[in-house]
Amino acid sequence: MNQKAYIIVAILLLVGLLLLNLRLNQVTEELRYQIEEAAANVSFLNSGISSLQSEIYEMKEKQKWVSSEEFEANNEKTTGREVFLSMNWTLREIEKNAEVYIQYRERNGKWFKQLAEKIGDNEYKTEFRLHPSREYEYRIMSVGSLQRTDDIKSIPYELYHMMALYPEVISFHMQENGSILAAELEVWQHQIPAFDLFDVKEVAMILYIDKKGKRVPLKEKAVAENEVRIWHYHAEFKNEVVNGMEFEVTFQNGCIQKENIVDIIEGDMSKEPRDRISCWD
Repeated sequence: MNQKAYIIVAILLLVGLLLLNLRLNQVTEELRYQIEEAAANVSFLNSGISSLQSEIYEMKEKQKWVSSEEFEANNEKTTGREVFLSMNWTLREIEKNAEVYIQYRERNGKWFKQLAEKIGDNEYKTEFRLHPSREYEYRIMSVGSLQRTDDIKSIPYELYHMMALYPEVISFHMQENGSILAAELEVWQHQIPAFDLFDVKEVAMILYIDKKGKRVPLKEKAVAENEVRIWHYHAEFKNEVVNGMEFEVTFQNGCIQKENIVDIIEGDMSKEPRDRISCWD
C-alpha cells in the first residue's frame, strides 16, 4: 500500500472516530435526560405519597373520639408510696346525658372504674392513684343509650416512675487481682422529674475496702442549664485496697438505685435502668 492509500485510510479512521464520539455524546445526553426525568418522576411520586399520608393522618385524627389528652402531676397529694396524676381530655362528640368514665388498671390486671368530672363542653377530668413501681393502662368510655369505649393506652411511665441515672465512666484502672487503682466518672440527670419526690436526693459511691463498704457522697457540679444536674467523682487509691465499687442514687422518696461499676464497664446490664431502682413490693 502506497503512502496515498495510508493517508486515505487514516482520514477515514479519523472521520469514523469523530462520528463515533459524536454518537456517544448523543447517547450520553439522552441517558442523562432520562435519568433526570426519572428522578423528577420519583420526586413527584414521593411528594404525592407524602401528601396522601398527611391526608390519611388528618382523616384519622378527625375520626378520633378523644381529640386531646393532658396529664398533670399533683405534688401536693403525692406521697412516697402513692402518686396522684391528673388527666384532662376532650371528646369530639358525646351523647346527650351520657356519663363519662375512666377505667384504669395495672397492666393486664383488674379494671377500676370511676366517674369523670365534666369541666367544660365535652371536656372532662379525672385523677389516677398510682404505685410508682408498677405499670398502668387506661381507657375512656361513655355510657348512655349506647356504650362507647376508646382504645386501651398506657399511662406514660416517665410521669410516675423514678428515672434512673446512668454513670458515664471517664477512666477506670484495675489490677488483674480485681483491686481498683483509680476511677473517674460523671452522673447526669438530663430532666427534672414531674414529681418532687422523684428527684435525686443524693448520689454516692460505695467503696468496698476489706469487704466493708465506705460511702462517699458525690459533689454536684454547678451548671448553667436549669434542667440538667451533674455529679462528678474522681479518686486514686494508693494507700487503700479497693476490691469493689458501687454507684448509688437515693431519691427524695427513699427509693435507691445501685449499679456495680465493674458490671457497667463490662457491659453486664441485664435489666432496664428503671427496673434497677429498689422501692417497694
